[in-house]
Amino acid sequence: MRFSLRKMLFSISVTCMAVFAGDYIRRMATYGIQDSYAEVTAVRLVIAHMRANDGKWPSDWKQLERHYAYASWNRGMTFERFQDRIWIDFSADIDEMNESADANEYPGYTVIAARYKPGLLFESSPNECIHNYLRLHNHMRRQFGDDALQQSYESW
Repeated sequence: MRFSLRKMLFSISVTCMAVFAGDYIRRMATYGIQDSYAEVTAVRLVIAHMRANDGKWPSDWKQLERHYAYASWNRGMTFERFQDRIWIDFSADIDEMNESADANEYPGYTVIAARYKPGLLFESSPNECIHNYLRLHNHMRRQFGDDALQQSYESW
């Protein structure tokens, strides 16, 4: 049986593509799931920070670290690894985000994302979760006032 150079190069190309595709699928399954949980954790941290600080957006990782230390939902990931996996826009303008939440059904901003790979979405993106939290928060504030909102936070 005679092999031509063309057939050999085709075989090598197909083999390489199969190896790279398999590695991509393995990485997406492994890191995509981890990044999804990290994105959910980021949303929870930011909301915990906002609830504890009169609705202020966090300005750096240090402000989120104390919430992370007490979180039971960090899935055993160290804070350093969490920081490596997640990007948060600490310069985001919470007033603009609140205005967007009041005026739009979906966020027009990206303030939380996985750094390397998009996480697998559970129900909503991290930005939709923040947007929906702000929509509900703003609605509750208008309906019941800041005092009632603060009391509901304290009862949680």
